[in-house]
Amino acid sequence: MKAKFFTGSLLIVSLFFIFGFTMCREKEQTLSPNTDILGMWVLEDDPATKVEFLTNGTVKNYTGNVHESTDQYAITNVAPDGATSSDLYLKITFPEGDSFYYLINGINANNSNLLSLMTMNQGKVIVYKRP
Repeated sequence: MKAKFFTGSLLIVSLFFIFGFTMCREKEQTLSPNTDILGMWVLEDDPATKVEFLTNGTVKNYTGNVHESTDQYAITNVAPDGATSSDLYLKITFPEGDSFYYLINGINANNSNLLSLMTMNQGKVIVYKRP
């Protein structure tokens, strides 16, 4: 009788952990980079340089507290060469119509409060953090 109780309890506890782990994984997978990027970010190497991503696809650039420029941004899986990729890119479009792409290494991965980008032409890693 004790063996059946123990086996039943072990099965229930195991199912609880499996179900709980699955629910956590599903929640992680539903996080959106379009939401995670929103807000103010400070350049790790130069705290005076800041970017602010808004919900309307606008990114504002600041040096100190001075607003320097406003551009458009999009997060896309289309690479600069037009090919669809499994990677995500941050596409910045300037008012004159030119675009610049960054490879997104991570946006607040594991609640790190870090935005990690890599320039496409030089492979330079750029890290922003939440203020």
